[in-house]
Amino acid sequence: MMFDVCSFLWYTEFNTPRAKSGSMDRDEQFRRNHDLFEMFMQQVLDDPELLDQIPDGADIIFLPDSAPALREANLELGAEREREGAAVTYVRIEMVPQLRTIFVPRLNIEPAFA
Repeated sequence: MMFDVCSFLWYTEFNTPRAKSGSMDRDEQFRRNHDLFEMFMQQVLDDPELLDQIPDGADIIFLPDSAPALREANLELGAEREREGAAVTYVRIEMVPQLRTIFVPRLNIEPAFA
């Protein structure tokens, strides 16, 4: 399954116009989308079947519930990509609390065995 997140990130960085009144500038949009991409890839590693829901060659547009300005900027980007004829998949991101057990190393210095 191939999807085009790299193309999405490149497109955001180099083709999104500078901030219009009331919208986020492309540098901030790129940085925040990069952070979302890292979270997305962690989810994909945890659940590879997520990729089955993304068409081949699709641009991925993140829609974070917790960041309305980024969500709006990404919706504008997605609409622009669709007008250009690109296949677009929207990924809604909802932050939910979750507890995980994390293993950390505990080191013990042992005497040399004879």
